[in-house]
Amino acid sequence: MKKYLLFLLLLSIQLSAQCWEKIAVGAHHAIAIKDDGTLWGWGANWHGQLARDPAEIAYVTSPVLISDDTSWKNVDCGVHHVIAVKTDGTLWAVGWNDDRQLGIGQAVEEIYQLTQVGSDNDWNSVFCGWDVSFSIKNNGTLWGWGKNQYGNLGDGTNSTRDTPVQIGTDTDWEIVASGVKHTLAIKTDGTLWAWGKSYDGALGIGGTGISEESSPVQCGTDADWKSIIVGTEFSAGLKDDGTIWVWGKSGYGELGNGDTFSAYYVPTQLGTELWTSISGRYNNVFAIKANGTLWAWGFNENGQLADGTTTNRNIPTFIESFNDPASIMPSYLFTLALKEDGTLWAWGSNMLGHYGNGTILESGEPPGATPVYIDNCATATTIDHLKQQFTFYPNPAAAHLNIVTPENTSIEQITIAGINGNTILTQTHTSQINVQQLPAGMYFIEIKTDSGSSHHKFIKE
Repeated sequence: MKKYLLFLLLLSIQLSAQCWEKIAVGAHHAIAIKDDGTLWGWGANWHGQLARDPAEIAYVTSPVLISDDTSWKNVDCGVHHVIAVKTDGTLWAVGWNDDRQLGIGQAVEEIYQLTQVGSDNDWNSVFCGWDVSFSIKNNGTLWGWGKNQYGNLGDGTNSTRDTPVQIGTDTDWEIVASGVKHTLAIKTDGTLWAWGKSYDGALGIGGTGISEESSPVQCGTDADWKSIIVGTEFSAGLKDDGTIWVWGKSGYGELGNGDTFSAYYVPTQLGTELWTSISGRYNNVFAIKANGTLWAWGFNENGQLADGTTTNRNIPTFIESFNDPASIMPSYLFTLALKEDGTLWAWGSNMLGHYGNGTILESGEPPGATPVYIDNCATATTIDHLKQQFTFYPNPAAAHLNIVTPENTSIEQITIAGINGNTILTQTHTSQINVQQLPAGMYFIEIKTDSGSSHHKFIKE
């Protein structure tokens, strides 16, 4: 009987966690498509990327509903923006738009609700860089929009685009990966292409020093590329034969070859091991070997490699704390991952609710350097209990910040944190805060009431 009850318990845990079909991460937020086709998000909402006014909600620690439409197909995140496509082929955007990365043709800094991009209904896949966006249509054509200072859109110009523009005339694009200044793409024939700016070989097209290409340029002649990743100043790719190749510069060990000084201007094979997948962004890399084990290298100061330390790694390091990996979604300070059984896991920084499990990293707590099981399907709710109508004045504030509470709401505790998530001050049972001694800048404020907690932001002038 005990064994049977244990089996039921384990089964219920497993089933409750198997609700996320696809997950994408930005710098401090995550967006997920649930198994019923609805769209959800958690983490930072600084620029409205969770489809809520950031003046009212700065971040959330559990999944909140972004769209109850049950037809979401693909999604990706830039640093603070979201691009998603529905099964009907329409394209949608929300969040930061300072460089027109939403593609909606409007010169506004932020959008707080999902907005359709144009009227076309033949979009298929989406890919986001730091402040650029790409999508491949059903006919295989590639389109891009957003910041183009370094030619990283690949349209032959350096002009910012506020609506999608076609990249060349080819109709055989398959995969795109974009970072801060450069972009890579694989065609259906397995060839690799690059464009944008490279200081130390990140484009992988040879030469030395700084190079800039505003149109796609082929990287070598190989036609066996399977997948690619783009970091801040490096790139990596996986070939059909299971080998990993790296190029660019490795400031934190992200090339994985033990070298943190040299620049590599063409793809260079990393060891002789065979791999089945590779993922990475910013300054770290994860790869799954042919035997199913997970390995990682690069930036690790917040424990985002999950090796139990906060030490940067310049060679592939076995992540023994995480088995049966299916897909890894690394961000700058945190990492989300799905196992083969569909369960969600997280590690690294959790200062802004990155994990999505209702918790947050308190001031002075060490980052999570080992995987944490995230059972947040049950806490995902269509009821936005966080959006209580608090009013803050004056905002920006110089001396005192006053809080007007909703009717029949009593403030129990107010906590102010800096942009790094560290708690600065805590007060109880008050609606006025003395902020005179705070340096100028943006701050997060958590308000605990008798009905729950909500998170907001204010400016100290």
